[in-house]
Amino acid sequence: MTQLWTEKHRPRKVSEIVGNKEAVQSFLDWMADWEKGKPSKKAALLYGPAGVGKTSLVHAYASERGYEVIETNASDFRTRENIERIVGAASGMASLTMGQRKIILVDEVDGIDARADAGAVTSLVDIISKTHVPLVLVANDPWDPRLAPLRDACVMIQFRRIPKPSVSAHLKKIAAAENVRVPEDVLRRIVENSEGDLRSAINDLQMASAALEMGLVTGPR
Repeated sequence: MTQLWTEKHRPRKVSEIVGNKEAVQSFLDWMADWEKGKPSKKAALLYGPAGVGKTSLVHAYASERGYEVIETNASDFRTRENIERIVGAASGMASLTMGQRKIILVDEVDGIDARADAGAVTSLVDIISKTHVPLVLVANDPWDPRLAPLRDACVMIQFRRIPKPSVSAHLKKIAAAENVRVPEDVLRRIVENSEGDLRSAINDLQMASAALEMGLVTGPR
């Protein structure tokens, strides 16, 4: 089975993250405070459009600095007990000085089921207050009124859409690595359609490459 280029070319180092330099630096500063044992807040909420590097940053940082990422999805949270079982246990299992260091990553926090136990968000805030390891929450849109207590408990780090020139340059880099030649007009269309979502642009590039191989798209001569 062909490997997805989004995984194959996923950033392995923080320096490989495309765009959002200010957000990246804010995350690095927050983690530096954690490593000194003096975080201003024990959780960070990375928010912004899809495909702009939020989870990739966490994984790249962890890879470089020797952290294990314990990842879960907030859409799996149905009750307070569920959250405490999934996140609570992990948050108390190790400090930064015992064994392999850990980061807890909770994706799609804005996807917490509105029908879930009314104490779900409160429980997560309580876990944040007690955690012994960095807790990173990720959301596309964190402004639901139900999430206000989470926003108050977190360092808020905003990610923005990737500028078109940066998307284009990164796609060309991947195309060169894959030894494929994509027509400029096709590349421009991919960049325009992505609207700053680098992940979707890479997926479209891979599909365009496959279409070129099958002769469904006319390549350069």
